[in-house]
Amino acid sequence: MYCKIFIMLSLFAGSLELGAQSVKDLEKVEHLIQQFNQAVDQQDPIKLERLLHPQFRAYVHRLFSGPDLIITERNSYMQAIREKKIGGDSRVVHILHTDLNNNSAIIKVIFEGKELRFITHLSAIKLANNEWQLLSDLPEIVKL
Repeated sequence: MYCKIFIMLSLFAGSLELGAQSVKDLEKVEHLIQQFNQAVDQQDPIKLERLLHPQFRAYVHRLFSGPDLIITERNSYMQAIREKKIGGDSRVVHILHTDLNNNSAIIKVIFEGKELRFITHLSAIKLANNEWQLLSDLPEIVKL
């Protein structure tokens, strides 16, 4: 009897620990999204550098109803920030949904600026050092 209670309490304590870790990861992911928004808005490549995974890609499909898919690799994305070709707005962040699964997350976000609205799905991964980085950005960009 006592053995069964001990096992149940151990399982419960383990699930609480897992739950606490998930909450901590969720907070880290949401902080990552806020930092990403700030770095892009401020066109700050130094801040952005540590937020983007080396394999980061942005996939922009049918920009302003165009027919193409534009894939931008991390280096080109960083160059566009340095050259002030993207960013520079003051956008409000609305995190709509975060699907967290151990070492990966998919986040649906709206970045609302003065002239453009980005409705995007971001993917993030947790590195071995428990830090999170963005792996991809799949925005729909709408003129306001």
